[in-house]
Amino acid sequence: MANSANMVLMAAPNAVVNLVAPKAMSFDAAMINALTLRKDVGLLIAYPYNGHAYLLSIPKGYNLAAKMDKTGKVSFLSLAAVKDGKVLTTMVQ
Repeated sequence: MANSANMVLMAAPNAVVNLVAPKAMSFDAAMINALTLRKDVGLLIAYPYNGHAYLLSIPKGYNLAAKMDKTGKVSFLSLAAVKDGKVLTTMVQ
């Protein structure tokens, strides 16, 4: 996640950063802070889970910090369950 946070911080203005995760993971404090600082950057993350491939889309300006659990992280799976019309998770396989 540290490299991913740096990608967000160094992204061009209004960019969408494409990431590939080896499994369903959690965003850590570095990534949450990077997205808080760069409200103009969105994320598109491909990851496998239970034998399927998923795309998780987090729009620019999304308040990821509001979704933190008690450990200070935000899991991909908890975001997949979000029904606020902003985060989009799509099974692609």
